[in-house]
Parts: sequence; structure tokens; C-alpha cells
Amino acid sequence: MMTSIYILSFLSIYFVVVFVVASVRVKRKTGINPYVFKNTDSAHDFLGKVSAPITSLIFIVALVNLFYPECIY
Repeated sequence: MMTSIYILSFLSIYFVVVFVVASVRVKRKTGINPYVFKNTDSAHDFLGKVSAPITSLIFIVALVNLFYPECIY
């Protein structure tokens, strides 16, 4: 149980540091929002659309592991 709490807290801190802090830094230096995606066929737009569901799935798996650890194994 404690391992699952550590995993969830690590994921939360990691995503805040990687996404939020980096985004704020880019916004302050350039004045451009780094999370604006257009509807083009570029790799940047595709990865921007795919990253949100994948990140959500990672948190869902961590939460399931926290409350039902016997289901994972």
C-alpha cells in the first residue's frame, strides 16, 4: 500500500515538474503558450493530441494499483 502511495505521489510531482514548470518557463521567456495545437497533420499536433489520453491512463493505472493492488498482479 505504501509503495502505491509513493508511486502516485512520484507521478504527480514528476508531471508537475516536467509539464507545468517547463510550460511556465517557456511562456515567460517567449510569451507563447506551448500547448496550443493546430489541426494540421504535423507530428507535433498528433503527439499533443495523443499525450493527454496516455497521461490519463497512467494516472488511472496508478490509482487502480493504489486501491486494488491484487488486480495488477
